[in-house]
Amino acid sequence: MKRFMPLLSAGLLLLLALGCSQDSRPSDSGSRLLSRDQVRILTPQDFASKARDIDALGDFSLSLVPGSAAVAEGEGYRLSAPAGAVTQPVTIQANWLGDEAAPEIGFDFSPQGLEFAQPLSFQITLPLKPEDVPAGSELMVLYDREDGWYEEVSNEVHWRTVDDKAILDAPLEHFTKYLIGTGPPPDDDPGNN
Repeated sequence: MKRFMPLLSAGLLLLLALGCSQDSRPSDSGSRLLSRDQVRILTPQDFASKARDIDALGDFSLSLVPGSAAVAEGEGYRLSAPAGAVTQPVTIQANWLGDEAAPEIGFDFSPQGLEFAQPLSFQITLPLKPEDVPAGSELMVLYDREDGWYEEVSNEVHWRTVDDKAILDAPLEHFTKYLIGTGPPPDDDPGNN
């Protein structure tokens, strides 16, 4: 038995090391998962020539009551909740991440982990033209799993050619950090091969 103890200890240490790795692929939840090297998170520096549009975005809150629809809307964003989204009253806080402290284009929504009975509709408007998105990439809303992986949120991009803006529209089923980035289109997904 004494001969097997070092072997058993080494095996357990190896399993622990593999299980705790930050870069191990998380189990698939049905959504497309992308590693940090497959996406490029947009930052305020990407909009230096159009800073006014990005500077207009900021923190906001929205109070939800069961059985009532609600909307928070401002320059560059819209968050709407259907009447059946929550089962108890809750105040949602959206913290803008595009400032100097956390320079990413996106929002950190709370309360963290809050799940909705019906998805909320989130829209963000950015000063982008289709040619601003790198060739071979698509503009997307990403759930930041904060473990080196991003989960693509099903979203639509509407291009407004009148004022050169893109509106991203995504359903949010739970609250966490959501970022805007570019990445491989669905048919070019090396992380899921």
